[in-house]
Amino acid sequence: YDSAVVPAEPLARAAFVWMYHLTEDSAWHDRFKAAQTRVNPDGVITFESENDTGPWAVPAYALLPERLADPELQAKCRAAVIARADEREAEIAAGPFHAIPTKGDWGSRLGRPWELVTAHRLTKDPRYLLALERMAQFSLGRNPHNASYTTGLGVRQIVPFSLDAHYLGVPYPEGITTWGPVPPSHDPDVGMGRSGRVRPQRNLGELHPKWGYWPWAESYFSIRDYVYTEYTVATNMANVLMMRAYLAQSHTHSPD
Repeated sequence: YDSAVVPAEPLARAAFVWMYHLTEDSAWHDRFKAAQTRVNPDGVITFESENDTGPWAVPAYALLPERLADPELQAKCRAAVIARADEREAEIAAGPFHAIPTKGDWGSRLGRPWELVTAHRLTKDPRYLLALERMAQFSLGRNPHNASYTTGLGVRQIVPFSLDAHYLGVPYPEGITTWGPVPPSHDPDVGMGRSGRVRPQRNLGELHPKWGYWPWAESYFSIRDYVYTEYTVATNMANVLMMRAYLAQSHTHSPD
């Protein structure tokens, strides 16, 4: 990881929790608690989410078996996760098409399920499951394009940019979920680059109105620009798979 984009400290804390869960060696537990104390010296646990996909340290500790956890610390971690999930649930309920807010986090523009999944596992509160359903619906076709953002899934699908398909005439590969709509910059002539830097937008000169004036939920274009058509396993694919898999698991009923 580039430490300028994803700080190493949060990843280390997550690693300490998972190593402790895996080995039950108290040395890893001590390292996590010491690291968390450095981050939150006042004892108030904050749930940070430095990258687009989990798991992060605080939710991982919240889900530890109770026999392994420090009761007070785990209670604080669980409260922090639930508070963040409540924020996400409210944002989704109020958002256009019940989609994610128009922040444009890299890799999570079609939804980031970890907070809601963790909160539902902890509480079984159906509000979090409903929020996940609403978030999933946008990427599956409940959007202004009336199209699924995953190729091969649904009656209508977006068309990602593919050099093979474009030049060789072969079918588009199935199972690709792009990053989804891009929140336009306040400047209609530039767009958001990696790490928040602005950069000129390619291939958008013929749009009317200019790209910066398009509604967020409608701002997806099948062009040769990674901002729109790139997909990565570690970010948006992981988010979509987690979201859909958890919903499938939660709605599967035993015949008993």
